[in-house]
Amino acid sequence: MESTTKLTDDSAEIMGADNKSKIKTAQRVLSWSGKAWLSVLVLCQMLFILYLIAAYAMPSISGDLAKWNGNSGGAFIAGDTLGNIAFGMHVLLAIVMIAGGPLQLIPRIRNKYRRFHRINGRLYVFLALTISFVGIYMIWTRGTVGNLTMHSLTTFNGLVTIICGFLAFAYARARNIAVHQIWATRLFIVANGVLYFRIILFGFLVLFGPVGIDFQTFTGPTVLAISVISYVFPIVFYELYRRASNSNNSVFIYSVTGSLAAITVYFMLGTFAVTMGSWLPVIQ
Repeated sequence: MESTTKLTDDSAEIMGADNKSKIKTAQRVLSWSGKAWLSVLVLCQMLFILYLIAAYAMPSISGDLAKWNGNSGGAFIAGDTLGNIAFGMHVLLAIVMIAGGPLQLIPRIRNKYRRFHRINGRLYVFLALTISFVGIYMIWTRGTVGNLTMHSLTTFNGLVTIICGFLAFAYARARNIAVHQIWATRLFIVANGVLYFRIILFGFLVLFGPVGIDFQTFTGPTVLAISVISYVFPIVFYELYRRASNSNNSVFIYSVTGSLAAITVYFMLGTFAVTMGSWLPVIQ
């Protein structure tokens, strides 16, 4: 009897160890998928920065602000000094914010250069909040392409960015680093909503063409769907990713991993399409 009990216990222990090993493997694969997605996003961000410099920073330096309209209709309006300042701040500050964001996520920099991490982090939060406030102001005073629903979704993204920024800063001040890192990552995720929109839109155009898009008014079911995916889905998926990273359910972990891998491939397609179709001609 004792021998049988010991065999049962040994078998259970072996099965438990085997299950833990499978979970760790699944979590490693999930982590690799996350890093792959982040790498594609950072590459896209760097290309976007080059585009913003060529399209808006260089004309600003030369004083020919009317050239803004070549890449964004109605960006410069003669006589609208406050609106022009708001647009300039919105775009030019975004260059600094986007460039500094990925540096906050690199553990080696975060741990070895803590003072830089704190200063860059505070700057990132300040810029994210400023850009969001200015963006919301421009949407509801100047107007932009799309309809009321699209404007509301873009505003929602700005408000979520503001909330995440405030909480990331508050938890950092309170020295609650674990919770701070969660909110800081949420901030990084939602602050790229406008970039997601471009990636998803151009990826869709490559795969399906202008189906469901009225380019005269920039409305239609496809535009609405892309707006929801760009401004609502990323923060939801991040929560799934975070839970999968701490889950003991391998099926759930691999489901999230597979979804993230598909998103990464789509981001690669969208990044290539928006770069070749929109950004590269301006950069050149």
